[in-house]
Amino acid sequence: MKKLIVILMSIASCVAVWAAPRTVVVLSDLHVVAPDKAATMTIGAGERKMLKHSALILETVVDSIIARHDGSCVLVTGDLTDRGDRDSHNYVAAQLKRLHDAGHQCYVIPGNHDCLGDVSASDFATIYAGFGYGNESRRDEYSLSYVTDLLPGVTLLAIDSNGDSASNIAWAAGEAIEAGKRGNKTVAMMHHHLVPHFIKEEQVLPTSVVDCSDAARQQLIDAGVHLVLTGHTHIHDAAVAYNEVHSDSLIEMCTGALAGYPLPYRVLEIVDGQVHATTRYVTAVKGEDNMLQLSRERIEQSVQELVEARGRKLWGSIEGKVAQHPLASRFLAVEPTWENIEPLLKGLKSDVQKAYLVVSEGNEPHNDVSRMIQENLREEIMSVIRGIVKPEYHEAVVEMIMPEVETRLAPIIDAVLGDLNPSSTVPVDDCVLTIKL
Repeated sequence: MKKLIVILMSIASCVAVWAAPRTVVVLSDLHVVAPDKAATMTIGAGERKMLKHSALILETVVDSIIARHDGSCVLVTGDLTDRGDRDSHNYVAAQLKRLHDAGHQCYVIPGNHDCLGDVSASDFATIYAGFGYGNESRRDEYSLSYVTDLLPGVTLLAIDSNGDSASNIAWAAGEAIEAGKRGNKTVAMMHHHLVPHFIKEEQVLPTSVVDCSDAARQQLIDAGVHLVLTGHTHIHDAAVAYNEVHSDSLIEMCTGALAGYPLPYRVLEIVDGQVHATTRYVTAVKGEDNMLQLSRERIEQSVQELVEARGRKLWGSIEGKVAQHPLASRFLAVEPTWENIEPLLKGLKSDVQKAYLVVSEGNEPHNDVSRMIQENLREEIMSVIRGIVKPEYHEAVVEMIMPEVETRLAPIIDAVLGDLNPSSTVPVDDCVLTIKL
């Protein structure tokens, strides 16, 4: 009889754990610059992030969490600072301590920006000793990865995706298996992508996805991991990956940069073994009531600057060859200088700018701008050709160039704006979704 009572009490306890809603707030890519340094820094051309406001943005989110939630867990998936300096890390740690003192648990993992300056990996662990690197966690001896209890019945795998990702993820998979033996579900977080978020992401953005991603995904799925939280690319996106026989899967939720448009973060409610994810945005900070518009303008300006700088550099590398080609005077309608070419790219630059905004917001297929860009792409390229090449050669040049556009460029554009990744042709809602742990 006593054994039966114990069993029933254990079952009741498990049911109570899963039935009680638990809140987890996910932040990524804070890119904080300490206020005293931000006040005097110069914003470089092409800078996408709101670096001068980064500390205030974090402070605003901390205020909101304290005001709106009681005893939540806060996860930060890397790039806590922009330049890896001690002052900025100390500022972030002080904000996390505010959360801790208000009853919230905080856990961090480093990104590629966090150990750049006067902070080493060892220093990072010391600064954030109370936020994942203390006695409550078990560390991987070869990296900044660790495992800890996130919530009753839920284990957190914090995976260091800098350095030897294959070894770190193998260690994490082993920890997930052990957690499963204890009856726990597992949530993983890391900075870089484990799942490509669009077709050919590994080729287009080679540093965004961990090198061992194919094997690592299989390892974690086999170990019972169904949710991975990431950042790094500053896009707000979700992508699914399956095991080899499509009998099991995991979802990777990449959270957009808190320091960049549209200043997003995620709120996860864990109820009955399911994760219900929603998205919130920072719209104002102390002294600035329209942060959303400011951050959008920052992106618009930076994309224009980046496209112009890269276009100028690319054309500069071929301008001499084009001008000296024996057929140049016969085919070209204008002198092949950047001053003549740059105005012809106005439409393409505008489309790149719009595409970046759409991808930053997430749910690209539901945005009319995505369809407009996809429809305009070929016409914009044709417009450039018409501006550069004499009319009598338009058709011949189009026949030469467009097959390359259709086979190389268009599929990537369609995948990005169609929110298609290699594992699934069905887009996942990037901002509001439910996942079974």
